[in-house]
Amino acid sequence: MVAVTLIILASVVSYAGVVDNAFVLFDDDEIIVRNPDLHRGLSLDSMARAFSLSTVTYWHPLTWLSLMLDHELFGLNPLAYHVENVVLHTLSALVLFAALTQLTRRIELSALVALLFAVHPLNVESVAWAVERKTVLSTLLGLLAVWAYVHYARGPTLVRYLTVFVLMALSLLAKPGLVVLPALLLLLDYWPLGRLAPPVNDGPPSTGRAPLPQASRTRVMLEKVPLLVLAVGVIAITLYSLHSERPDSAVGLALRIENAVVSVVAYLYTAFHPRDLAVFYPFPTAIEGWKVAGAAVAAGSITATAWWTRHRRPYLLVGWCWFLIALFPYLGLVQVRLWPAMADRFAYVPLIGIYIMLVWGFAELVPRRHRVQVVAALAAALVLVLLISATKHQVSHWRDSIRLFSRAVAVSPRSPEMHYNLGTALASEGRFRDAAAALERARDLNPQKSEVRSQLGNVYTMLGRHRQAIDQYQAAIRLDPGNTEALYNLATRLDALGRPAEAAVFYRRFIDVAPPEYQAQRAFVLQRLSRSSR
Repeated sequence: MVAVTLIILASVVSYAGVVDNAFVLFDDDEIIVRNPDLHRGLSLDSMARAFSLSTVTYWHPLTWLSLMLDHELFGLNPLAYHVENVVLHTLSALVLFAALTQLTRRIELSALVALLFAVHPLNVESVAWAVERKTVLSTLLGLLAVWAYVHYARGPTLVRYLTVFVLMALSLLAKPGLVVLPALLLLLDYWPLGRLAPPVNDGPPSTGRAPLPQASRTRVMLEKVPLLVLAVGVIAITLYSLHSERPDSAVGLALRIENAVVSVVAYLYTAFHPRDLAVFYPFPTAIEGWKVAGAAVAAGSITATAWWTRHRRPYLLVGWCWFLIALFPYLGLVQVRLWPAMADRFAYVPLIGIYIMLVWGFAELVPRRHRVQVVAALAAALVLVLLISATKHQVSHWRDSIRLFSRAVAVSPRSPEMHYNLGTALASEGRFRDAAAALERARDLNPQKSEVRSQLGNVYTMLGRHRQAIDQYQAAIRLDPGNTEALYNLATRLDALGRPAEAAVFYRRFIDVAPPEYQAQRAFVLQRLSRSSR
């Protein structure tokens, strides 16, 4: 009960700041604030829509249903969405504690792992970002599946196995990231369950485990087949749901592999040194060879150490493999849309493996003398306090869009995407001079982005710099002849400046490409063209 109370308190204190946070102009606006599918509320039609393959992003129907329910109950009050994310995150920490306790019979070590998960600042992105409901919901269901699997392993029955299967299915319906769960369960079969190639000696930290029913290696492997089939099915559906998304062919396979190798070590470094965290880390255009080689040597050394010590310290091998396997889907080997070099949210589940390595390794190194263990406990408490402080600070960066993107620009000053987002956020608050500076920086970093030019034209218009606005709209249209917003705004600017003949050209081009949601603008344009033709 003490451990449960500490986990809840630590999580609540860490994330208390979310009560002041707003929706941000980074997916929150598209998926929650301006999403008509979400705003229809819960109905048979909207539920069917949630399970369709034509949603805003990849297929995760359970998350859609969760967000629809929130909108039905709370409208667009960001407080409710953020508090629910914190609750789901806290429940995940509690389930992780319960599952590890059942696995190892080490309450104090399991509690410490759960506390690290609850308060680590690298998890802020998954909790404080409203649209990351998919991550916290999927993780909670996935950890429940792990907990159910522990009960199944201790007393195999069909009902217990079906419970694991259903919970994994629900996790994948919230987000397909845990398609690797069958492999993670195999790791637990190795240690601490000891069902698959049991270690000769799993060391002092995991003693006290109750013996399990005997099972052959073949049975242990076959148990995962239905789960694997489920995972493959969800992967297929997810890829199909993204069929309209164009893979990022500009990033070659060699660079993607190099970034994946470097990212493995970068996540480790960030876990131990969680500073300069941001919502977006731009994908590199090139990586120095020494970085790739150094990262490969570091990752290879950890792997070799974990393998060579597997009989004495199996938790090292299991924790390290958990980290690598859970991280694999997020390494960017296959990319769509705007893919980052890495992302804090991608480490949410993988770092559980690192926490296990650290906690069990720390426990083995501490001599079993009362005074030493008291000092060790105080040291662990100090680390947790520092992490809570860092997490509270990181939560404050998610207060609003301007703070979020200002932080991202400070961390990645050469990211045109973040300068563009900052400029858009500043413009939404009426800070047009500051917005112009941010958008000009985005344009200079990447002159080929049509949407940057169009937004810069909008800001110049608000500043009364009409000639510059027209230049930017024209540049946006040259880069993307189908840029609906730029066509409409250019036409209206020319019309307002007394150049109706030039405006009519772009009005007609707008009519040719305008999607259905531009119905009001289409009506206005048709009216203007009708008048000019008289």
